[in-house]
Parts: sequence; C-alpha cells; structure tokens
Amino acid sequence: MSTLKRFRPSVESICSYAHCVESPSSIPCAHCSLTFCLHHLVEHQTAIDNEHKRLITTIENYRARLKTIEFRDNRYELFQQLNEWKTNMNENVDKIKNEIDVTYEQCDQEFHEMKETILNNIDDEEMNLKEILANLEQSLHTLESSCVELIISKTNPTIRLMKPNLNSSGFSDLQNKIQPDLDRFLSTSEVIFSLDYDPNDTTLFATSSQYLIIYKLSRSIFELYDNNGQHLSDINYDHTHYGDLNQIIWSSYVNGFLLATSKQLLKLNCTTKRIGRYIDIGFGFF
Repeated sequence: MSTLKRFRPSVESICSYAHCVESPSSIPCAHCSLTFCLHHLVEHQTAIDNEHKRLITTIENYRARLKTIEFRDNRYELFQQLNEWKTNMNENVDKIKNEIDVTYEQCDQEFHEMKETILNNIDDEEMNLKEILANLEQSLHTLESSCVELIISKTNPTIRLMKPNLNSSGFSDLQNKIQPDLDRFLSTSEVIFSLDYDPNDTTLFATSSQYLIIYKLSRSIFELYDNNGQHLSDINYDHTHYGDLNQIIWSSYVNGFLLATSKQLLKLNCTTKRIGRYIDIGFGFF
C-alpha cells in the first residue's frame, strides 16, 4: 500500500516511520514486522483500518454487481429458429415430393397414351401394309408382263419400241389374279415407233418405262426419246473429261440413267438433260 513508502526498514532502537527518531513502543504491529512509536503506531493502525474498510467496500460492490449479473440464455431463440427452419425444410420437401408425384402421374399418363396410340398405329399400319403388299404384288405381276421391249433388227437397221396393250384381256386376267395367257397378252403388243440407226455408230442404248436413250459415238451425244418415240433432246457427252463410256442402265433409285465409264459412275437426269458425277469407281464396269 502507498503508506509503506513512508516507512524505513525496521530497526529495534528507532521508530520505523521515515522522519521519526522516537524510540519504538513495546507494542509491535500485529500486521507487519515494523516497529513504531506509540504515536505512529496509532496512525499506522488507523491507516490499516481505513484500507481494510476500503477493500471491504470494494468487495461488497463487486459482490453486489456479481449478484446482478445474470446468464443470458438464448437457447429459446435458437431452438425457435431451428424449429422454423425444420418446418420450412419439411414444407419444401413435401412440396418437391408433391411436384414429383404430379410429374410422375403426367408422365405415366402420357406414356400409356403414347403406347396406346403406337399400338393403334401399328394395327393401322399393319392393315395398310397388307394392302400395300397386295397392291405391290399386283403391280409386280403387271410389270413382269408389261415391260417395254426394245427390238433391234439385224437385217434391217431399225429399232422398234414394243409396248404391251394394257387394255387387253391378258392384263385383266392379271388384275383378277387369274393365270394370264402370256402368248395372247404379248401378241397384242403394238409397235410404238421405229427408228433407223447405224450399227457402226450406235454403240450403247438403254430403256426405261418412259425413255429410250441411244449413244452416238461419232458425235459423242445421247439421243433421248420418250416412250411415244418423240425426240426430246440431244445431250453432249465429253468422253475426255468423263472417260470412255462402257455401259448404260436405268436406275429407279436415282430416277435416271447410270453411265459407267472408265473413270467414274455418272447420272444422266432426263428432266434437266444434264450429266453429273454420281461416284468415282475406277473400274469402268458394274
């Protein structure tokens, strides 16, 4: 305490008070090892009592403050927030589950509707397919007996395009699925047109149900005729660019004549009267 600065070390023959030279009393201090004269001993005890009272007052103040301090428990607010979060999360989960259930029901309904539609379409397509196959079979029988016939005479330099008469009884037999009399059917064929040609100049030719095409080597052209014998066009052929022509054949797939050359496979379009590259082959035959 601050009063200790006023004291000096204890000496048996003199008062411990700094400026006092009196002899110490016979009564020692009960709180420390210092020795005082009677006057300073009373003063020293009074100072100690005052310090003691001050400490007691301070302690009581601290005790009073300590009693007023309360532990602030916020568990209620925390648990309330936690319960609100739990409720919101449960509501969100229920909402998502309901949306999933609704979506599943919609998808399941759409699936069954689509499945039913497809099954019905399959039944309809099966009926249509049977009808198509029947018509195709009839058409095949008709085509097998009604193809255009190209006759080249070796004695006379003429080309005759023969076409069966589809109005004959033989064709009616085909439609009625009766075994046709092919001899009678073919005997009714008529000559559509005759065409003079030079055997030394005409190298290749081909026909389809609509066209007759003849390649003239001397002029490097294709002469294109329709199935009535009308001359439609002369189409130039560049054998230097395209290669030597080896074979001509009609292709229903490409709807034109395929030209096999020594370099590539060409397509002749009868509508546009143009020749275009179809594919490189490098063989010259097919």
